[in-house]
Amino acid sequence: MSPISLVMADDHAMFRSGVIALLKMYKDLVVVGEASDGKELLDLLAVIKQPDVLLLDLSMPNMGGFAVLEVLKKQSSTIKTIVISMHDEDHFITKAIEDGACGFLSKSAEPDEIQMAVHSVMENGFYFNDKTNLAMIHNMVSKKKLVPVFNNTSVTFSDKEKMVLQLLARELTSTEISNQLNLSERTIEGLRSAMIKKTGVRNVVGLILFAVRNKVIEP
Repeated sequence: MSPISLVMADDHAMFRSGVIALLKMYKDLVVVGEASDGKELLDLLAVIKQPDVLLLDLSMPNMGGFAVLEVLKKQSSTIKTIVISMHDEDHFITKAIEDGACGFLSKSAEPDEIQMAVHSVMENGFYFNDKTNLAMIHNMVSKKKLVPVFNNTSVTFSDKEKMVLQLLARELTSTEISNQLNLSERTIEGLRSAMIKKTGVRNVVGLILFAVRNKVIEP
Protein backbone atom coordinates (compact mmCIF):
# COMPACT_ATOMS: atom_id res chain seq x y z
CA MET A 1 0.00 0.00 0.00
CA SER A 2 1.29 3.45 -0.91
CA PRO A 3 1.98 5.86 1.95
CA ILE A 4 -0.58 8.56 2.70
CA SER A 5 0.53 11.86 1.15
CA LEU A 6 0.37 15.01 3.26
CA VAL A 7 0.72 18.76 2.81
CA MET A 8 1.12 21.07 5.80
CA ALA A 9 0.30 24.78 5.98
CA ASP A 10 1.44 26.78 9.02
CA ASP A 11 3.09 30.19 9.28
CA HIS A 12 5.33 29.20 12.19
CA ALA A 13 8.36 27.74 10.43
CA MET A 14 9.81 26.03 13.51
CA PHE A 15 6.53 24.33 14.39
CA ARG A 16 5.93 23.31 10.79
CA SER A 17 9.44 21.90 10.39
CA GLY A 18 9.20 20.10 13.72
CA VAL A 19 5.94 18.38 12.85
CA ILE A 20 7.21 17.38 9.41
CA ALA A 21 10.42 15.98 10.93
CA LEU A 22 8.41 13.93 13.43
CA LEU A 23 6.05 12.62 10.76
CA LYS A 24 9.03 11.26 8.84
CA MET A 25 9.28 8.61 11.58
CA TYR A 26 6.19 6.96 10.14
CA LYS A 27 6.77 4.88 7.00
CA ASP A 28 3.05 5.02 6.15
CA LEU A 29 3.08 8.83 5.80
CA VAL A 30 4.91 11.07 3.35
CA VAL A 31 4.94 14.87 3.36
CA VAL A 32 4.88 16.09 -0.25
CA GLY A 33 4.69 19.83 0.35
CA GLU A 34 4.51 22.67 2.85
CA ALA A 35 3.34 26.27 2.87
CA SER A 36 3.60 29.26 5.20
CA ASP A 37 0.19 30.78 4.44
CA GLY A 38 -3.07 30.07 2.66
CA LYS A 39 -2.16 31.75 -0.62
CA GLU A 40 1.12 29.84 -0.86
CA LEU A 41 -0.77 26.66 -0.07
CA LEU A 42 -3.33 27.15 -2.86
CA ASP A 43 -0.54 27.99 -5.33
CA LEU A 44 1.21 24.79 -4.28
CA LEU A 45 -1.92 22.66 -4.65
CA ALA A 46 -2.38 24.02 -8.17
CA VAL A 47 0.93 22.57 -9.37
CA ILE A 48 1.38 19.29 -7.46
CA LYS A 49 -0.57 16.06 -7.45
CA GLN A 50 -3.41 16.44 -4.99
CA PRO A 51 -2.36 15.07 -1.60
CA ASP A 52 -4.55 12.80 0.48
CA VAL A 53 -4.55 14.93 3.63
CA LEU A 54 -3.98 18.59 4.44
CA LEU A 55 -2.74 19.65 7.89
CA LEU A 56 -4.00 23.22 8.19
CA ASP A 57 -3.37 26.03 10.66
CA LEU A 58 -6.15 28.59 11.15
CA SER A 59 -4.21 31.80 11.87
CA MET A 60 -1.92 32.60 8.94
CA PRO A 61 -1.05 35.83 7.09
CA ASN A 62 -2.35 36.61 3.58
CA MET A 63 -5.00 33.90 3.81
CA GLY A 64 -6.01 32.05 6.97
CA GLY A 65 -7.30 28.53 7.41
CA PHE A 66 -11.00 29.38 7.30
CA ALA A 67 -10.53 31.16 3.97
CA VAL A 68 -8.66 28.11 2.65
CA LEU A 69 -11.51 25.82 3.72
CA GLU A 70 -13.96 28.07 1.87
CA VAL A 71 -11.91 27.90 -1.34
CA LEU A 72 -11.56 24.11 -1.10
CA LYS A 73 -15.32 23.85 -0.59
CA LYS A 74 -16.00 25.91 -3.73
CA GLN A 75 -13.53 23.77 -5.67
CA SER A 76 -15.24 20.59 -4.42
CA SER A 77 -11.81 19.40 -3.37
CA THR A 78 -11.51 15.83 -2.10
CA ILE A 79 -8.53 16.64 0.13
CA LYS A 80 -9.25 15.57 3.69
CA THR A 81 -8.37 18.47 5.97
CA ILE A 82 -7.27 18.21 9.59
CA VAL A 83 -7.00 21.56 11.34
CA ILE A 84 -4.08 21.84 13.77
CA SER A 85 -4.42 25.03 15.76
CA MET A 86 -3.59 26.67 19.05
CA HIS A 87 -7.13 28.07 18.96
CA ASP A 88 -9.03 25.08 20.32
CA GLU A 89 -11.99 26.93 21.80
CA ASP A 90 -15.46 25.54 21.10
CA HIS A 91 -16.43 28.03 18.39
CA PHE A 92 -13.21 27.55 16.41
CA ILE A 93 -13.69 23.76 16.40
CA THR A 94 -17.34 23.97 15.41
CA LYS A 95 -16.75 26.49 12.62
CA ALA A 96 -13.86 24.47 11.20
CA ILE A 97 -16.06 21.37 11.06
CA GLU A 98 -18.95 23.27 9.49
CA ASP A 99 -16.56 24.68 6.89
CA GLY A 100 -15.44 21.20 5.84
CA ALA A 101 -12.61 20.09 8.12
CA CYS A 102 -12.56 16.36 8.83
CA GLY A 103 -10.91 16.74 12.21
CA PHE A 104 -9.40 19.17 14.66
CA LEU A 105 -6.22 18.84 16.72
CA SER A 106 -4.54 21.12 19.22
CA LYS A 107 -0.95 22.09 18.46
CA SER A 108 -0.05 20.23 21.63
CA ALA A 109 -1.11 16.93 20.04
CA GLU A 110 1.46 14.12 20.14
CA PRO A 111 2.84 12.77 16.84
CA ASP A 112 1.08 9.44 17.39
CA GLU A 113 -2.27 11.24 17.58
CA ILE A 114 -1.55 13.10 14.34
CA GLN A 115 -0.76 9.77 12.66
CA MET A 116 -3.94 8.26 14.11
CA ALA A 117 -5.99 11.24 12.93
CA VAL A 118 -4.58 10.96 9.41
CA HIS A 119 -5.48 7.28 9.20
CA SER A 120 -8.91 7.92 10.67
CA VAL A 121 -9.85 10.56 8.09
CA MET A 122 -8.62 8.28 5.32
CA GLU A 123 -10.53 5.25 6.58
CA ASN A 124 -13.64 6.81 8.15
CA GLY A 125 -13.79 10.29 6.67
CA PHE A 126 -13.35 12.01 10.02
CA TYR A 127 -11.41 12.08 13.28
CA PHE A 128 -12.82 13.03 16.67
CA ASN A 129 -11.08 13.05 20.01
CA ASP A 130 -12.79 13.37 23.35
CA LYS A 131 -11.31 16.75 24.23
CA THR A 132 -11.85 18.83 21.15
CA ASN A 133 -14.39 17.18 18.89
CA LEU A 134 -17.35 14.87 19.26
CA ALA A 135 -17.75 14.99 23.03
CA MET A 136 -17.46 18.77 23.10
CA ILE A 137 -19.86 19.27 20.20
CA HIS A 138 -22.40 16.87 21.67
CA ASN A 139 -22.10 18.57 25.04
CA MET A 140 -22.74 21.99 23.53
CA VAL A 141 -25.74 20.75 21.57
CA SER A 142 -27.25 18.92 24.54
CA LYS A 143 -26.98 22.11 26.61
CA LYS A 144 -28.66 24.06 23.80
CA LYS A 145 -25.72 26.39 23.45
CA LEU A 146 -25.90 25.98 19.69
CA VAL A 147 -28.72 26.09 17.16
CA PRO A 148 -28.83 24.55 13.69
CA VAL A 149 -26.92 26.63 11.16
CA PHE A 150 -26.97 24.39 8.12
CA ASN A 151 -29.01 25.61 5.17
CA ASN A 152 -31.20 22.57 4.60
CA THR A 153 -32.93 21.66 7.86
CA SER A 154 -36.04 20.06 6.34
CA VAL A 155 -34.32 16.78 5.43
CA THR A 156 -36.00 13.54 6.49
CA PHE A 157 -34.18 10.29 7.25
CA SER A 158 -35.33 6.69 7.04
CA ASP A 159 -34.99 4.39 10.06
CA LYS A 160 -32.10 2.66 8.30
CA GLU A 161 -30.33 5.96 7.70
CA LYS A 162 -30.80 6.94 11.34
CA MET A 163 -29.22 3.67 12.46
CA VAL A 164 -26.24 4.30 10.18
CA LEU A 165 -25.93 7.86 11.49
CA GLN A 166 -25.93 6.69 15.10
CA LEU A 167 -23.17 4.18 14.38
CA LEU A 168 -21.14 6.72 12.42
CA ALA A 169 -21.33 9.01 15.45
CA ARG A 170 -19.78 6.20 17.49
CA GLU A 171 -16.87 6.20 14.99
CA LEU A 172 -17.61 2.77 13.53
CA THR A 173 -16.16 2.05 10.09
CA SER A 174 -18.30 1.03 7.11
CA THR A 175 -17.19 -2.58 7.63
CA GLU A 176 -18.20 -2.54 11.29
CA ILE A 177 -21.54 -0.91 10.48
CA SER A 178 -22.27 -3.44 7.74
CA ASN A 179 -21.56 -6.31 10.12
CA GLN A 180 -23.73 -4.84 12.85
CA LEU A 181 -26.69 -4.06 10.57
CA ASN A 182 -26.25 -7.13 8.36
CA LEU A 183 -25.99 -4.95 5.25
CA SER A 184 -23.32 -4.87 2.55
CA GLU A 185 -20.55 -2.30 2.71
CA ARG A 186 -21.74 -1.00 -0.66
CA THR A 187 -25.17 -0.36 0.86
CA ILE A 188 -23.65 1.48 3.81
CA GLU A 189 -21.50 3.62 1.50
CA GLY A 190 -24.56 4.33 -0.64
CA LEU A 191 -26.64 5.42 2.34
CA ARG A 192 -23.82 7.62 3.59
CA SER A 193 -23.31 9.28 0.20
CA ALA A 194 -27.04 9.85 -0.22
CA MET A 195 -27.30 11.51 3.19
CA ILE A 196 -24.32 13.77 2.48
CA LYS A 197 -25.90 14.79 -0.81
CA LYS A 198 -29.35 15.58 0.55
CA THR A 199 -28.08 17.51 3.58
CA GLY A 200 -25.62 19.53 1.52
CA VAL A 201 -22.68 18.95 3.87
CA ARG A 202 -19.14 18.25 2.68
CA ASN A 203 -18.24 15.09 4.53
CA VAL A 204 -19.14 12.60 7.25
CA VAL A 205 -18.18 14.90 10.11
CA GLY A 206 -20.55 17.55 8.78
CA LEU A 207 -23.26 14.91 8.40
CA ILE A 208 -22.93 13.83 12.03
CA LEU A 209 -22.96 17.43 13.26
CA PHE A 210 -26.04 18.11 11.11
CA ALA A 211 -27.78 15.06 12.57
CA VAL A 212 -26.96 15.96 16.17
CA ARG A 213 -27.85 19.62 15.85
CA ASN A 214 -31.18 18.82 14.20
CA LYS A 215 -31.90 16.07 16.75
CA VAL A 216 -31.96 13.29 14.17
CA ILE A 217 -29.77 11.30 16.57
CA GLU A 218 -29.05 11.77 20.26
CA PRO A 219 -25.61 12.99 21.38
